[in-house]
Amino acid sequence: MSDGNGTTIGTGAKAPVIIASRQRRVEAGLMAVQEVEQERDECKREFEELETLHRGLQAEHDALQVAYARMQNDMTTYRQDRDEAVKRLAAFEAVYDAVLAVMQKHRGATLSDSPAIPEQ
Repeated sequence: MSDGNGTTIGTGAKAPVIIASRQRRVEAGLMAVQEVEQERDECKREFEELETLHRGLQAEHDALQVAYARMQNDMTTYRQDRDEAVKRLAAFEAVYDAVLAVMQKHRGATLSDSPAIPEQ
């Protein structure tokens, strides 16, 4: 069998002679590949940790958004309740003032009619 360059590969062929400098370059290349693969694996692990952290923070963010929306809704409800209470208070005050005016007018008429009750 031939490798296309005229060198016979397979049984009975001699192993190619590797020059020391070439051997060092091959070893350096393999070391570089191992370092890159190790760095890749570390980056992949760190990335997975960051993805997990991100998912946790996203869940917390979503929960806070729901709580904020609920709080906004409650505040709107409380404001509407307060406004309604202020309207009712104003109506009661108007009725109270009208009743008080009628009573004072009636008392004044009663006092002037009766000489036995002294005016104050």
